[in-house]
Amino acid sequence: MAVAGLLVLAALPFAWLSATRAPAGDRTAITALLRAGERDPASLCGHLSAAMLSAAGGRAACVRASPERAPAGSIGAVRVSGATATAVVRRAGGAERIRLVRQDGAWRIDDIR
Repeated sequence: MAVAGLLVLAALPFAWLSATRAPAGDRTAITALLRAGERDPASLCGHLSAAMLSAAGGRAACVRASPERAPAGSIGAVRVSGATATAVVRRAGGAERIRLVRQDGAWRIDDIR
């Protein structure tokens, strides 16, 4: 009985890690989306949530306001929890926390802080 209890306790951290880690496909998709946005920031206008696109004044306004190229950065921790995710992008001026939501099967940027 004691051995079985120890085995369960030993397995808990692994179960927790596998339950909280983002699926590799989601992390890859989010990272690819953000890297494409660094090369062509206007491309992100097609990957905004409905609320964020509305706040930007629509797609045309978003494209007009986009710089030609984003400052270089590194994409850090990507965490997925169901239909929401966060990613951290570090740049020379500081870090941005990007919140994403899954809408219609695709990841959409919902907030940047």
